Amino acid sequence: MNPSFHLYMSAWLFACGIAIGIVSRNPVKYGFNRSYLSFITVPWKLAVFVPAFMFVTFAGQFSFDDTWDVVNGAGMSVLTYVTAPWAVGMLFKASQRAASKQQLTVAIIAMMFSSSWFYDGWLVIRDGYYPSTWLPNLLLSPVLYLAAGLLWNLEIGEDGKASFSFFRKNWPETSSHRLSKALLIKTAPFIAIAAFILLFSVRWQFLDWSLIDLLPETVKVRLFEAF
Repeated sequence: MNPSFHLYMSAWLFACGIAIGIVSRNPVKYGFNRSYLSFITVPWKLAVFVPAFMFVTFAGQFSFDDTWDVVNGAGMSVLTYVTAPWAVGMLFKASQRAASKQQLTVAIIAMMFSSSWFYDGWLVIRDGYYPSTWLPNLLLSPVLYLAAGLLWNLEIGEDGKASFSFFRKNWPETSSHRLSKALLIKTAPFIAIAAFILLFSVRWQFLDWSLIDLLPETVKVRLFEAF
């Protein structure tokens, strides 16, 4: 493996060790409590997660991306579901100076590990070398992570309007299990972002690529750049 990748991997492993050390001192401050478990297991959130998990876990076998396997799909899905609502909320709290530096550090590392470093690490274990796709994944997957974190922080307030739960001072206490038209409308952009990236960032085996030859050369170039 290239020495620069050895250095990069050592750096993120060290960062993960720091995060584990911080969390171990007071797990409750970092989402390891019943309140957060209740927060992420609201029925509508589970209803969104289950089909997303199934797709991300198994759809890779129908693509030409051999780095997208069951382990990466399942692992990144679960990590995102478990950590993204807390991490994204904590990023907002930090922007309002309502979170400690330690909480901000853990939130950033949780995002990076869930969306990028887990992917890299598993492929190093599986293949024995650092994946050439590490940079495209690093650029795309955090966008998915942030979209998921925002999605699972949506809720219906007492006024019947949809808003982000991390606006509340007592976040991440569960405020509402309600599902409404307003909430569904608010979820649409985040689901669309995730669907667009997942569907159009890889080439799919079930598409008849021979038909591409019928298109103008400029169109073909743009298509292959997109896929």
